Amino acid sequence: MLRRDKDTEATSAEKMSAEQQEGPTECSCPPEPVKPTAEQAEQAKKEAQEAFDYFDLDKSGYIDATEVEKVLRKWVDQQFLRGITEEQIKENVVEFHKRLDANSDAKVTFDELYNAVLLKGEGFGLPRKLTPEEAEEGRKYAQQLFDSYDVDKSGHIDATDIDKMCRQWAEEEKVAITPEMEARLTEGTAEFLKFFDLSADGQVTFDELFKVFLGASHCEI
Repeated sequence: MLRRDKDTEATSAEKMSAEQQEGPTECSCPPEPVKPTAEQAEQAKKEAQEAFDYFDLDKSGYIDATEVEKVLRKWVDQQFLRGITEEQIKENVVEFHKRLDANSDAKVTFDELYNAVLLKGEGFGLPRKLTPEEAEEGRKYAQQLFDSYDVDKSGHIDATDIDKMCRQWAEEEKVAITPEMEARLTEGTAEFLKFFDLSADGQVTFDELFKVFLGASHCEI
């Protein structure tokens, strides 16, 4: 009995040793990165150049924290970014360099940005520059929207204008103004002013409405 147990242990040890020498049957190495095609590389280069030129405000050949902060503040002013705090602006500046500044020298070069676009798929969501024709078409649309809300033709839209327009619509559509509807009208008026009244003076000018319209469309003139 005792001898047979030792033989069994010896046999098991031999098997384990053989398995260790053979190693795993499947390779656990990470897969080789897929090499971008020439078309993908060219597209990445185009996107990277557009983003680099946009952020490199002083045309120094690199992007620093000051330039990133200026761009973000411009986007806040143009309504591309809404409801962002001072702290969040600074956090985004840090994140920009953390993701793109490969050698951590506080300067993002074109090559660093290009590699981020090509190999990591980074995107920047830059506002699109409107052509003169598109800008004119957008202005016409914004003017139509403004005129429809400026019921008393005073040159601005206030809570009274919005309320009148909503009641006109309800009358035309034969919608009863119930207490619930009254509450929704009040809430809708407040939301309209919150969204478009950039100066928070209780009145929406055409310039304010057009500015928000461009920002919501992620475009600039």
